Amino acid sequence: MNRPHVSIVGLPGTGKSTIAPILASRLDLVEIDLDEFIETSASMGVSEIFAAEGEDGFRDREERALAQLVDADEPARLVSCGGGVVLRAANRRRLSERTRCVWLDASDETLAERLWSARSTRPLLGDAETPSELRSRVATLRAARAPYYEEVAFSRVVVDDLDVASVSEAAAVAVA
Repeated sequence: MNRPHVSIVGLPGTGKSTIAPILASRLDLVEIDLDEFIETSASMGVSEIFAAEGEDGFRDREERALAQLVDADEPARLVSCGGGVVLRAANRRRLSERTRCVWLDASDETLAERLWSARSTRPLLGDAETPSELRSRVATLRAARAPYYEEVAFSRVVVDDLDVASVSEAAAVAVA
């Protein structure tokens, strides 16, 4: 492989989907949103897959899709991953061995603020009834996933006080 694939991971609300196309353009890579790739191949949305197949069914699809995208040598791609991609050991191995993985991170407060209005589209957060409950769920997700993000990360970018341009600049420098 001439150029490494790049991946972006992080909790929901860290800006993965916003940063990915900007970073891909900057690095001259093809950008693929893993969830969108799964939705296209399944002909249904992530929430629908969760409802029909449960989280395990979705994670099976996610593992196959990630393998398809990063096990290929060319062209180099930037893969924007869903927040739970790191839950499977096979995915963590792929991300750390086959990509330069950028971990976008933010405080629980920042994430809860960003996610409050969009929580209905997040299968694991959608039924939070108060901002406090949402912060608690974000903290629970962080406790479960942060060690895995750290395991796969080539670099970590804390996004709390950064604008989009600054995050994409930090990520580009990190994987260069």
